[in-house]
Amino acid sequence: MNDINAKKENFYAIKLKNNRIIWIDRGKILMPDRKIINSMKRRSQEIYHPDKDVFVPVPPFPLNMLVEVTNACNHACIFCANSKMTRKKRSIERKLLQSVLIQAYDLGTREIGFYATGEPLLYKDLDWAVNEAKRIGYKYIYLTTNGAFAEVEKIKTLVAVGLDSIKFSINGASRTCYKAVHGRDDFDKVLENLRQIKKYRDKEKVPLRIYSTFIITETNRHEVDVAKEVIGARCDELLFFSEGNQGGYMSQRNKPATITLPCSLLFNRFHVTCEGYYTMCCVDFQNYLAVADLNKVLVKDAWGSNLAVAMRKKHLASEVSGTLCENCVECKSNLVKPLLSHLATTCTF
Repeated sequence: MNDINAKKENFYAIKLKNNRIIWIDRGKILMPDRKIINSMKRRSQEIYHPDKDVFVPVPPFPLNMLVEVTNACNHACIFCANSKMTRKKRSIERKLLQSVLIQAYDLGTREIGFYATGEPLLYKDLDWAVNEAKRIGYKYIYLTTNGAFAEVEKIKTLVAVGLDSIKFSINGASRTCYKAVHGRDDFDKVLENLRQIKKYRDKEKVPLRIYSTFIITETNRHEVDVAKEVIGARCDELLFFSEGNQGGYMSQRNKPATITLPCSLLFNRFHVTCEGYYTMCCVDFQNYLAVADLNKVLVKDAWGSNLAVAMRKKHLASEVSGTLCENCVECKSNLVKPLLSHLATTCTF
């Protein structure tokens, strides 16, 4: 590894043997380094089942952040509320994203996922976003995609600027079943993209983790065993999850609740919408749980805002009636009100 003596603000540029450039903070580390977990299952457990000491009204600012770079999507999965969403389709503004990245890093965040309710590869500035996060000092940068636009050359570019892992959402093990679940006939294309990315990773020995998930529904349940071979052979890890109710927006599918109170997402992850709002849920399709506008307030003030604290207290007391969280946890379709009406789009489904 050779120091190329490049400096950019408070960072050193280091060029690795594979010609990848990484940016190293020169001394502004605010928390001890922690080994990156190279297991999707373990990372999931850490997010959704954290230590009990985070369950306080104002917990420490989280290590992990999700940014919804866009809420647009090219698929229409039967288990997802995106195709029903009436919120305006848009992408996050670069200036705001840069500000949030810097503020969150200064508060202690070191891991960032560029996705939420939409397809991140539709975001035209994704290369810039990944590069900017790595330049600032983020240790682990990842995204989830349906894979239709995950051509190997595009992923090579993302890896070159700092992407650490990619997760494919593939919810069918045959072309027919995949189309029935995703609403698009992209099965062969997605599998080929996945195969090419793994081939590139293995040949070039780049430090990219490749994951896949399979959401089990009544439509694809019979293909679970086949998926282990068809999809599992093309990635490092394949996990299966039961269909949920998408934060209460898909309760009409009458699926049992998989979330218990208090929900960890209010306490150990920071979620930013494409409008620039802090929402307390990663699948808040209509911004019913948005509590602050980051275009107007600082990240630290949003995290500790009165409304955010009040919602955490409701969760700690297992009293979330009248909120979207009630529909999520109890799998109901009650008419509920958003926390801040001026940040939400009225739900019509």
